[in-house]
Amino acid sequence: MSLGVMQAVRGAGLKPGSIAITGQDMELSAAQAIVEGKMFGTLWPAPDEMAVRAGKVAVALARCETPQTDATVNNGVGDVPWAKTPIYLITDKEMPAFACAHQFWLKLDDVYKNVPAKKPTCK
Repeated sequence: MSLGVMQAVRGAGLKPGSIAITGQDMELSAAQAIVEGKMFGTLWPAPDEMAVRAGKVAVALARCETPQTDATVNNGVGDVPWAKTPIYLITDKEMPAFACAHQFWLKLDDVYKNVPAKKPTCK
């Protein structure tokens, strides 16, 4: 949807980047728009961290143990345990570290394809 909003902004004759647009998917075109200054940022729900946390909860449940949780959420019937996982806002500032750490998700050369001078050197 954020990419559609970018098109609407452009269609309205506004300068790309003049309105802070964020998304929630961290796909390649969004990452490119962020490093190009056309989009403010996107949310990364950290599926890798989510999978590890879900695995720990599943193993605890399989062992008939109480899984470690961080809070509860009331669903209208009762309090449900919540094993929280982080969600990160990735902007141009965080993109170099993100792109270097998550090359299994997005290739560095692809993210910085249109702005190669901004491409970071990963350690």
